[in-house]
Amino acid sequence: MAQAIFKHWFVDFEFPNEEGRSYKSSGGEMVESELGLIPRRWEVSDLGSISEIQNGFAFKASDYVADGVKVLRTLNIGENGYFTNNNLVYLPQKYRSEKYEKYILKNFDVALVMVGASIGKIGMVLRNTEGSLQNQNMWRFRSKDGQIPQLFLYYLVKEAQKVASNWETGSARLFYRKDSFSKIKVIFPNNNTLMLFKKVSSAIFNRVNNNVIENERLVILRDTLLPKLMSGEIRVPMEEI
Repeated sequence: MAQAIFKHWFVDFEFPNEEGRSYKSSGGEMVESELGLIPRRWEVSDLGSISEIQNGFAFKASDYVADGVKVLRTLNIGENGYFTNNNLVYLPQKYRSEKYEKYILKNFDVALVMVGASIGKIGMVLRNTEGSLQNQNMWRFRSKDGQIPQLFLYYLVKEAQKVASNWETGSARLFYRKDSFSKIKVIFPNNNTLMLFKKVSSAIFNRVNNNVIENERLVILRDTLLPKLMSGEIRVPMEEI
Protein backbone atom coordinates (compact mmCIF):
# COMPACT_ATOMS: atom_id res chain seq x y z
CA MET A 1 0.00 0.00 0.00
CA ALA A 2 2.76 2.44 0.94
CA GLN A 3 4.69 1.69 -2.24
CA ALA A 4 1.57 2.25 -4.35
CA ILE A 5 1.01 5.60 -2.63
CA PHE A 6 4.66 6.57 -3.16
CA LYS A 7 4.44 5.84 -6.89
CA HIS A 8 1.11 7.65 -7.23
CA TRP A 9 2.35 10.75 -5.43
CA PHE A 10 6.06 11.01 -6.23
CA VAL A 11 6.39 9.30 -9.61
CA ASP A 12 3.03 10.01 -11.24
CA PHE A 13 2.71 13.34 -9.33
CA GLU A 14 -0.89 12.64 -8.35
CA PHE A 15 -0.48 13.68 -4.71
CA PRO A 16 -3.40 15.57 -3.12
CA ASN A 17 -3.46 19.27 -3.91
CA GLU A 18 -4.85 21.91 -1.54
CA GLU A 19 -8.37 20.87 -2.51
CA GLY A 20 -7.65 17.17 -1.99
CA ARG A 21 -7.66 16.43 -5.72
CA SER A 22 -4.93 14.63 -7.70
CA TYR A 23 -2.33 17.30 -8.54
CA LYS A 24 -1.29 16.50 -12.11
CA SER A 25 -4.71 15.32 -13.34
CA SER A 26 -6.25 18.50 -11.93
CA GLY A 27 -3.95 20.72 -13.96
CA GLY A 28 -1.31 21.33 -11.30
CA GLU A 29 1.55 23.48 -12.54
CA MET A 30 4.61 21.56 -13.74
CA VAL A 31 8.06 23.08 -14.32
CA GLU A 32 11.15 21.94 -16.20
CA SER A 33 14.01 20.26 -14.32
CA GLU A 34 17.03 18.14 -15.17
CA LEU A 35 14.81 15.09 -14.61
CA GLY A 36 11.98 16.40 -16.75
CA LEU A 37 8.75 18.04 -15.66
CA ILE A 38 8.16 18.16 -11.90
CA PRO A 39 5.54 19.93 -9.75
CA ARG A 40 6.12 23.59 -8.95
CA ARG A 41 8.04 24.15 -5.68
CA TRP A 42 9.53 20.65 -5.86
CA GLU A 43 13.27 20.28 -6.49
CA VAL A 44 15.88 17.91 -7.78
CA SER A 45 18.56 16.85 -5.34
CA ASP A 46 21.13 14.08 -5.13
CA LEU A 47 20.81 11.18 -2.72
CA GLY A 48 24.00 12.03 -0.86
CA SER A 49 22.74 15.53 -0.01
CA ILE A 50 19.72 14.31 1.91
CA SER A 51 20.94 10.96 3.22
CA GLU A 52 23.89 9.86 5.31
CA ILE A 53 25.36 6.74 3.65
CA GLN A 54 27.22 4.59 6.15
CA ASN A 55 29.39 1.59 5.28
CA GLY A 56 29.13 -1.46 7.52
CA PHE A 57 31.99 -2.80 9.62
CA ALA A 58 34.02 -5.93 8.86
CA PHE A 59 33.45 -7.76 12.13
CA LYS A 60 35.65 -10.81 12.62
CA ALA A 61 34.00 -14.22 12.60
CA SER A 62 36.53 -15.32 15.22
CA ASP A 63 34.85 -12.90 17.67
CA TYR A 64 31.38 -14.39 17.29
CA VAL A 65 29.78 -15.85 20.42
CA ALA A 66 26.73 -18.00 21.14
CA ASP A 67 24.63 -15.08 22.39
CA GLY A 68 25.08 -11.34 22.68
CA VAL A 69 24.69 -8.37 20.31
CA LYS A 70 22.98 -9.23 17.03
CA VAL A 71 24.93 -8.69 13.80
CA LEU A 72 22.91 -8.21 10.63
CA ARG A 73 24.53 -9.50 7.47
CA THR A 74 23.35 -9.33 3.88
CA LEU A 75 21.84 -12.81 4.17
CA ASN A 76 19.52 -11.51 6.90
CA ILE A 77 17.55 -9.50 4.32
CA GLY A 78 14.39 -11.50 3.70
CA GLU A 79 12.51 -11.82 0.43
CA ASN A 80 9.89 -9.44 1.81
CA GLY A 81 12.47 -6.63 2.00
CA TYR A 82 12.84 -6.62 5.81
CA PHE A 83 15.69 -7.86 7.97
CA THR A 84 14.94 -11.10 9.77
CA ASN A 85 16.38 -12.87 12.79
CA ASN A 86 17.15 -16.00 10.78
CA ASN A 87 20.79 -17.18 10.63
CA LEU A 88 21.96 -14.55 13.10
CA VAL A 89 25.46 -14.28 14.49
CA TYR A 90 26.35 -12.50 17.73
CA LEU A 91 29.18 -10.48 19.24
CA PRO A 92 30.03 -9.86 22.91
CA GLN A 93 28.30 -6.99 24.74
CA LYS A 94 31.50 -4.93 24.58
CA TYR A 95 30.59 -4.18 20.96
CA ARG A 96 27.89 -1.82 22.23
CA SER A 97 30.68 0.62 23.09
CA GLU A 98 31.03 4.10 21.65
CA LYS A 99 33.57 2.77 19.14
CA TYR A 100 30.84 0.88 17.28
CA GLU A 101 27.93 3.22 17.99
CA LYS A 102 27.59 4.39 14.39
CA TYR A 103 27.02 0.78 13.28
CA ILE A 104 24.00 0.30 15.56
CA LEU A 105 20.87 0.12 13.41
CA LYS A 106 17.64 1.94 14.22
CA ASN A 107 14.01 1.27 13.40
CA PHE A 108 13.26 2.04 9.71
CA ASP A 109 16.94 2.32 8.76
CA VAL A 110 17.45 1.31 5.13
CA ALA A 111 20.30 -0.89 3.90
CA LEU A 112 21.42 -1.76 0.39
CA VAL A 113 23.82 -4.53 -0.61
CA MET A 114 26.53 -2.87 -2.71
CA VAL A 115 28.69 -5.88 -3.62
CA GLY A 116 28.44 -9.61 -4.24
CA ALA A 117 25.82 -11.99 -5.55
CA SER A 118 22.92 -10.13 -3.94
CA ILE A 119 24.05 -6.66 -5.07
CA GLY A 120 21.16 -4.20 -5.17
CA LYS A 121 19.07 -6.02 -2.56
CA ILE A 122 17.38 -3.61 -0.16
CA GLY A 123 16.35 -4.26 3.43
CA MET A 124 14.55 -2.25 6.09
CA VAL A 125 15.22 -2.54 9.81
CA LEU A 126 12.09 -3.07 11.87
CA ARG A 127 11.65 -3.29 15.64
CA ASN A 128 12.49 -7.00 15.69
CA THR A 129 16.06 -6.24 14.52
CA GLU A 130 16.73 -2.67 15.68
CA GLY A 131 19.78 -2.32 17.91
CA SER A 132 21.70 -4.83 15.81
CA LEU A 133 25.13 -4.07 14.37
CA GLN A 134 25.59 -3.43 10.65
CA ASN A 135 28.03 -5.82 9.01
CA GLN A 136 30.12 -5.10 5.92
CA ASN A 137 29.04 -5.25 2.25
CA MET A 138 26.02 -2.99 2.68
CA TRP A 139 25.32 0.71 3.05
CA ARG A 140 22.95 2.14 5.63
CA PHE A 141 20.85 5.14 4.61
CA ARG A 142 19.59 7.59 7.23
CA SER A 143 18.16 11.10 6.93
CA LYS A 144 20.91 13.67 7.45
CA ASP A 145 18.85 16.23 9.34
CA GLY A 146 16.25 13.89 10.79
CA GLN A 147 13.49 15.83 9.03
CA ILE A 148 13.15 13.50 6.05
CA PRO A 149 10.95 10.50 6.93
CA GLN A 150 12.88 7.23 6.77
CA LEU A 151 9.95 5.61 4.98
CA PHE A 152 10.21 8.19 2.20
CA LEU A 153 13.96 7.59 2.05
CA TYR A 154 13.31 3.85 1.77
CA TYR A 155 11.46 4.35 -1.51
CA LEU A 156 13.97 6.92 -2.76
CA VAL A 157 16.73 4.32 -2.32
CA LYS A 158 14.60 1.87 -4.30
CA GLU A 159 14.29 4.40 -7.12
CA ALA A 160 18.05 5.10 -7.00
CA GLN A 161 18.77 1.38 -7.16
CA LYS A 162 16.80 1.17 -10.41
CA VAL A 163 19.15 3.80 -11.87
CA ALA A 164 22.24 1.99 -10.60
CA SER A 165 21.08 -1.36 -11.97
CA ASN A 166 21.15 0.16 -15.47
CA TRP A 167 24.77 1.28 -15.28
CA GLU A 168 26.60 -0.31 -18.16
CA THR A 169 30.14 -0.49 -16.79
CA GLY A 170 31.44 -3.92 -15.97
CA SER A 171 32.48 -2.94 -12.45
CA ALA A 172 28.95 -1.73 -11.64
CA ARG A 173 27.72 -5.27 -12.06
CA LEU A 174 30.13 -6.38 -9.33
CA PHE A 175 29.89 -3.49 -6.89
CA TYR A 176 28.40 -0.01 -6.51
CA ARG A 177 30.70 2.93 -5.90
CA LYS A 178 29.59 5.11 -3.01
CA ASP A 179 30.61 8.35 -4.72
CA SER A 180 28.58 7.44 -7.82
CA PHE A 181 25.54 6.20 -5.93
CA SER A 182 25.39 9.28 -3.72
CA LYS A 183 25.22 11.50 -6.82
CA ILE A 184 22.11 9.84 -8.23
CA LYS A 185 19.48 12.51 -8.78
CA VAL A 186 16.13 12.23 -7.00
CA ILE A 187 12.98 14.35 -6.99
CA PHE A 188 12.26 16.00 -3.66
CA PRO A 189 8.73 17.20 -2.80
CA ASN A 190 7.52 20.21 -0.86
CA ASN A 191 7.30 19.87 2.90
CA ASN A 192 3.50 19.59 3.15
CA THR A 193 3.38 16.60 0.81
CA LEU A 194 6.36 15.02 2.55
CA MET A 195 4.73 15.30 5.99
CA LEU A 196 1.44 13.94 4.68
CA PHE A 197 3.25 10.90 3.29
CA LYS A 198 4.99 10.45 6.64
CA LYS A 199 1.64 10.38 8.42
CA VAL A 200 0.07 7.90 6.01
CA SER A 201 3.07 5.57 5.68
CA SER A 202 3.86 5.55 9.42
CA ALA A 203 0.41 4.14 10.16
CA ILE A 204 0.99 1.38 7.59
CA PHE A 205 4.47 0.47 8.78
CA ASN A 206 3.55 0.53 12.46
CA ARG A 207 1.14 -2.27 11.59
CA VAL A 208 3.86 -4.05 9.62
CA ASN A 209 6.12 -3.76 12.68
CA ASN A 210 3.50 -5.34 14.92
CA ASN A 211 2.74 -8.11 12.43
CA VAL A 212 6.41 -9.04 11.99
CA ILE A 213 6.92 -9.29 15.75
CA GLU A 214 3.74 -11.36 16.16
CA ASN A 215 4.81 -13.68 13.33
CA GLU A 216 8.16 -14.29 15.01
CA ARG A 217 6.41 -15.12 18.29
CA LEU A 218 4.15 -17.60 16.50
CA VAL A 219 7.14 -19.25 14.81
CA ILE A 220 8.86 -19.69 18.20
CA LEU A 221 5.65 -21.12 19.67
CA ARG A 222 5.25 -23.51 16.75
CA ASP A 223 8.86 -24.70 16.95
CA THR A 224 8.49 -25.25 20.69
CA LEU A 225 5.18 -27.12 20.62
CA LEU A 226 5.40 -29.14 17.39
CA PRO A 227 8.23 -31.51 18.51
CA LYS A 228 6.38 -32.13 21.80
CA LEU A 229 3.16 -32.90 19.93
CA MET A 230 4.97 -35.21 17.53
CA SER A 231 6.68 -37.09 20.37
CA GLY A 232 3.52 -37.37 22.41
CA GLU A 233 4.97 -35.34 25.28
CA ILE A 234 1.86 -33.18 25.17
CA ARG A 235 -1.55 -34.11 23.87
CA VAL A 236 -4.54 -32.14 22.65
CA PRO A 237 -7.85 -33.50 24.06
CA MET A 238 -10.04 -34.67 21.17
CA GLU A 239 -13.01 -32.64 22.37
CA GLU A 240 -10.94 -29.48 21.84
CA ILE A 241 -10.19 -30.29 18.21
